Amino acid sequence: MQMEKGIRCYPLPFHNVEVKEMKKYIFVILIVLLTGCSLQNLSKVDTLPGVSIPINEMNKKILLHEAVGMMDAYKVSGLLFLDLENLSNNPISLPPDYGSKIFIKTEKGWQLLNNNFSYSNMPIVLPTKEQYPPGLSVVVWPVLPETDDPTVLRIVVIGEIADSNEIVGAYLDIVLK
Repeated sequence: MQMEKGIRCYPLPFHNVEVKEMKKYIFVILIVLLTGCSLQNLSKVDTLPGVSIPINEMNKKILLHEAVGMMDAYKVSGLLFLDLENLSNNPISLPPDYGSKIFIKTEKGWQLLNNNFSYSNMPIVLPTKEQYPPGLSVVVWPVLPETDDPTVLRIVVIGEIADSNEIVGAYLDIVLK
């Protein structure tokens, strides 16, 4: 091979590496990149102010649904009626207010709203779906700012599995127009 005058060729760092060894280098580089990406994603877990359980851990043991006719009831009363379902094999203990929190989506993220609904002082037990298939009804009464724009709310309930004290939660996003 003849080289042109003035051009120097330098060997590549892997010019003497066999294909098997090259695959090892590529594999190690991929592992490092993937590990770095997954660790970065773990540090960005979506949380809500005042809620001890991350969003990605919610809706696994308990689940919130819109109750039938929820939007019609809201337009008349300002109350949001929800159904709470237990997906676990154990009863769930809930505080008297169902551990409910109401958040509104703003440019600054999720902001906590007041809940005007009055609850009893008695703790609540959510039976398993096998014990009581309909689950329980949860009612919240959000105190909303005046706006003509659609409003996105996130309703959260927090409880714990009765036998293990494991904290569980559920959330439901609702758009009010």
